[in-house]
Parts: sequence; C-alpha cells; structure tokens
Amino acid sequence: MAVLRITAARVTALLGALEDLTDPLNQAGALIVARSQDAFRNQASPDGERWHPRMAPNVPAIVNSLNQGRKPLARHLKPGPALLNTGRLRRSINWKAGPDFLEVGSNLSYANLMQEGGKTSHTLQPTGRRTLAEWMRTATGRRHRDDLGWLFSQPSFDVEVAARPFVQITDEDERTIAELVEAHLEGAANG
Repeated sequence: MAVLRITAARVTALLGALEDLTDPLNQAGALIVARSQDAFRNQASPDGERWHPRMAPNVPAIVNSLNQGRKPLARHLKPGPALLNTGRLRRSINWKAGPDFLEVGSNLSYANLMQEGGKTSHTLQPTGRRTLAEWMRTATGRRHRDDLGWLFSQPSFDVEVAARPFVQITDEDERTIAELVEAHLEGAANG
C-alpha cells in the first residue's frame, strides 16, 4: 500500500518556502532582463511585435546636441536602430527581488516614455540656434538644410514617441516563472 505522509515539519518547510520566494524571483528577474536585452537587438518587444523605426534624422537628439553647443552627430542624421542612441537605456535595465516581490525596469527618467510612448516637447535654445547656424555653413550642414532648416522658424515642436515595449512578461515567461516557483517549493518539500 502506498502511503503519503505529511508531517508538520514538511508543512512548515513549504510555508517557509512560500514566505521567501527571493531565489526563484531573482531567476525570473534575470530571465526578464535577458528578454529585454533581446528586444533591443531584435528591434521588437519581447512578445515579438516589431518596433517603429527611429526618426531620421533624429531631430530631438540633434536639438539636444545643438543646445549643448555641439554639432549634430553623424548617427543622428541617418536611419538607425530605435532606442539605441547611446545604449544607456539598454544598460540601465535591471531587477530587484525580495521575499515577495520582483521589480524589473530602468531608473532613467525617459524609460517610461520609451516603453509606453507619448508626446515630448523640444525647443531649440539660443545656443542651439547659434550652433545650428554655424553648422549649416559647413558642407555637411548644407546637405541637411531641408531636414533641419525649419528649426529657425519653428524652434519649439512636439514629437509623438511610439511605444516600444522592452520590459514585458510573455506567456512563455509566465510558464517559466511558474516552473521556477514550483521547483523552489519542491526543493523545500524534499529538503
């Protein structure tokens, strides 16, 4: 006859394992961050939805450079991958796990806007206007007069940023996380 015996010690071990899920939640955090890193490489959200291409030229980044007294960077003048202007956002994604929580995300001020999309406002400041005028006199600047010359007559403008989810839990992730928790509980029950 097969007998299943549940002891108070076994129940206590299971309850203790439920009270502290830090280990499987840390594993889940690492999984979600890895999927986020893949999103930047694949230019698609973790669920596979393709991201909208980056604006070309990347006028907000150009205005930011100009306002700092720097000429536009070559990479801002041509098409390029979305959300990879400097790589800072991608590198900032991290996780924090505790006994009963998991947080995954970025502490950068613009991360939520890039994740969910929305409107941003930009203004070419006086320093930016001077830097743009100087740059427009160069050969490269003259080639981009049609792309950027409008900033002199409309120095303030809004941009609608497309949502590009990079932190996301897929159905597959949910199954994997459930398996991690289950393995954690089995280890406590058998330990």
